[in-house]
Amino acid sequence: MVKFDRERESIMSLTAPGLTDGVPDDPADGSALFLSTLTASPRERRVALTVLVFSLLVFALLAPFARVPLLPIWGFIPCYESWLVATDLITAALLFSQYLSFNSRALFMLGCGYLYVACMTVAHALTFPGLFTSTGLLGAGPQSTAWLYMFWHGVFPLFIVAYACFKGRDDVSSVLPRRPRLPLLAAGAGMVALSAGFTALATVGQDLLPAIMDGNRYRSSMSLVVASIWATSLLALAVLWFSRPHS
Repeated sequence: MVKFDRERESIMSLTAPGLTDGVPDDPADGSALFLSTLTASPRERRVALTVLVFSLLVFALLAPFARVPLLPIWGFIPCYESWLVATDLITAALLFSQYLSFNSRALFMLGCGYLYVACMTVAHALTFPGLFTSTGLLGAGPQSTAWLYMFWHGVFPLFIVAYACFKGRDDVSSVLPRRPRLPLLAAGAGMVALSAGFTALATVGQDLLPAIMDGNRYRSSMSLVVASIWATSLLALAVLWFSRPHS
């Protein structure tokens, strides 16, 4: 035991300053060694606030140029969405693996959110005009891709709300169910089914949705849709902010 403590102290001494702030001294508490369950230190909060302020400044500087058309780059959408699918799947896999380690329902819900986003990104790419065909695959119409984008960004904040609500109720010391992989299989099937349902609504059932695009331009009805998505995102941020402690 003495040897273990000395080895642990030597490892901690080589760790970057501030990374281990908030780590308890009990080496048996394995949940404290992961960023998803480690309480954020004051230094890390300052870094997060700096990144937030910088992002807002960049947004404010670029907002006046939002209506300036740029030259079309054919390879941008496939590269961008392929990267999104890869990173979202990796993130979902990491979150699900930590769910298996800690039996954390909060991390499970967050993993479901990233898996949903990956599925919706695939659907968005398949229906994007000019990417695979001139009008898009899956029977896409002129409104399909825009509505898939709205379903994509409008539903994900709800997973953040679920994560924040479950975070305070998690008992990471509890044991996993006898078949812990069954919830993962159910999550995979559920997220595929949910994204398939929204895809079917935006393609086969596109006449049921109001028109929000006029060619490559937004209609006035788009403002209401975007405002509702912004409201959902702000709600998720507020719930997450008041859900303490912050990791």
